[in-house]
Amino acid sequence: MSFASVTETLLARACFIKPHRSYIVNMRYIDTIGNNQITLQILSTIPIAQGKTREIKERYLAFQMEEA
Repeated sequence: MSFASVTETLLARACFIKPHRSYIVNMRYIDTIGNNQITLQILSTIPIAQGKTREIKERYLAFQMEEA
């Protein structure tokens, strides 16, 4: 199974986002979202591609509203 097919499968689910070309993140494990990075609950940081911060924040907010 290729990374592209795994990516497609995961991104079809509401809890996954792709903030950068090499990363897929489960939003259930996000601690904070800054201007250029996501910090996970395990304190790892994931970069956000230039120009995607607004989209990522909007999707995360929508996800949080659905989970509440």
